[in-house]
Amino acid sequence: IAKGDKAAAQANISPDGASYVSMLTMADIKSITHTTDSSGNYVINIAMNDMSNPDKQSSYGKIFQFMLVDDVMNTYAPNMGATVDRSNVELKYSGCSATATITPDGKVVSYETTVNANMILREAKVKVINTDLDATLYSITKYYNIAW
Repeated sequence: IAKGDKAAAQANISPDGASYVSMLTMADIKSITHTTDSSGNYVINIAMNDMSNPDKQSSYGKIFQFMLVDDVMNTYAPNMGATVDRSNVELKYSGCSATATITPDGKVVSYETTVNANMILREAKVKVINTDLDATLYSITKYYNIAW
């Protein structure tokens, strides 16, 4: 993905505040698979290791827009009328991946990220009810017409 005009890709693909497309190491990656599509393009899929409560310095921060515990505390909990201690918030990410489709001559046709998480709030107070709350968060972001 780093081939060509990296600055153009950075403006479109990088996570907020990141000055790169991807700086993954092998330690960040669960598995890599590759196939070819019907047009003869290479499709490379990178499956990420599962993580709980990742931060922006983690491998997830290198390629994903994803939710942090701070986001839950500042946005979702108040909007749901919930109060919860930070230590009772867990974001379990699993099955997250990044996929690039590349032509045989090295041009990126598309880039896609899939982020899947389970948000767990324990001992939360929602309105006047004490409860535990589990919510699934899922997003796919697709980038096409990438100019290099």
